[in-house]
Amino acid sequence: MKEDNTSHSFRRLLESSGGKYDQYVLSEARYSGMVAFMEKYLAGKPSDNALDIGCGAGVISRGLTKKFKNVVGIDGNTDNVSLARSLTDSHRIHNVSYEYGLAAELPVEDTSMDLVVLNGVFEWVGLNDQGEDPETRQLRVLNEALRVLKPGGSLYLAIENRWHPRTLLRDPHTHLPLVNMLPRRLANLISNQKLGRPFQAYIYGYSKLNRMLSLAGFTEVQTFVPFPGYQHPAFYIPISPRRRTLSAIDAIDKEKVQAVCEGAGRAIDVRKAVTRMRRRARWGVLGLLAHDYAVFAEKP
Repeated sequence: MKEDNTSHSFRRLLESSGGKYDQYVLSEARYSGMVAFMEKYLAGKPSDNALDIGCGAGVISRGLTKKFKNVVGIDGNTDNVSLARSLTDSHRIHNVSYEYGLAAELPVEDTSMDLVVLNGVFEWVGLNDQGEDPETRQLRVLNEALRVLKPGGSLYLAIENRWHPRTLLRDPHTHLPLVNMLPRRLANLISNQKLGRPFQAYIYGYSKLNRMLSLAGFTEVQTFVPFPGYQHPAFYIPISPRRRTLSAIDAIDKEKVQAVCEGAGRAIDVRKAVTRMRRRARWGVLGLLAHDYAVFAEKP
């Protein structure tokens, strides 16, 4: 297979940024909260094999080794596979391996995984130069995830919310203005004019995302708001029912979140962010206005 030219090389990013992205690419804060949440959410379920699709530099894959006996990281960029292997060797972690592969054509056996992770990857898998509809390609990726999962296995998917105000004003992936508030056909016109290619980095609101998961065959879909965000999650807030949402918000350890943000090089006012989130939850619009989502779904 040829290298997927739509994927990103974290090695080149690290080499060209002068240390700007070191924390983002390499920080353990990228996965520590996620793995802690998985240990609680997946308690009692088998934890033999996990698959990290779009593993990049392998930081999440390495984190998953704390819970799973064997972890496989898959990436469509050979630079990333090489970088992940070298970093893992330096950490002396022996229960993770990395392979080249595309999310729509996983080099993984049927019903072999207890967990599949798509963290900040689902929006990118629609990019292609074959003229294929991005949503159709994304559905194929979900079908592939379902194929490799064991019955009762879980999918973890994290992605930005299409309807968040900042995302409506400026797409976080193409940096184009307004494309997420427009019909896809009009977004294509803008992208073709500005970038010379169609708009393919599709993201969704949680209702549409849940429908896509159901269409692919997943059940028991549960949506959370990762806080302070899916890239550095410390706490996971269920978007319903409201009483459970408010209880989870009240249980947030603000000092812990502040430490995570500082470790990730992010400057936010945690107290204001929590207050804003609680207000939205009381008004019943947290799911609509969340910046991003983390979704768990099961293979029946």
